[in-house]
Amino acid sequence: KSIWWIISIFVVLAVAGGVGWILGKKGESVPRAPSSQSGKVPFEEVKDIQGQLNYSLDAFSGDQLLVVNDQASWQDIFAKLQGQNPLKTSPPPIDFGNKTLILVLGGTKPTGGYTLSIDEIRKQGEQITVTATLGKPAKGCVTTQAFTFPNAIVTISKTQLPISLELKEIEKAC
Repeated sequence: KSIWWIISIFVVLAVAGGVGWILGKKGESVPRAPSSQSGKVPFEEVKDIQGQLNYSLDAFSGDQLLVVNDQASWQDIFAKLQGQNPLKTSPPPIDFGNKTLILVLGGTKPTGGYTLSIDEIRKQGEQITVTATLGKPAKGCVTTQAFTFPNAIVTISKTQLPISLELKEIEKAC
């Protein structure tokens, strides 16, 4: 009978994850397959291109979400984003083997004072949603009188999942 008690206790500990503790591996986590569950998606801002984007008025109209997974597409989009800039450069390198590039474009704005930021990226089931905020200057603010092109560009771990945009607008105080 006592052998059955020992076996029962061992089975219970194994089911509860105690086998690692019994074998002297306290505190070590068991590697798990990547989860398909919901949650925040970490992202990194692509900073190497600030000030280089001056897309022509007809290249990208309105608010847009662009998802790029290869170098050729990135070069094409980057050329359009530079518009009539006489000092065109090559796009910053992106490791498309491991990364997906996400661009949120706020469209052409009539003055300065506009900002665009990515607040959060979340995976829910088999869908990724980018939540971003477009800040616009409040009435009466002094702004530059030139067309501007607010944008936010980030990378996430490589994905083929569909990506959507939730863009909220706020009015910024002067």
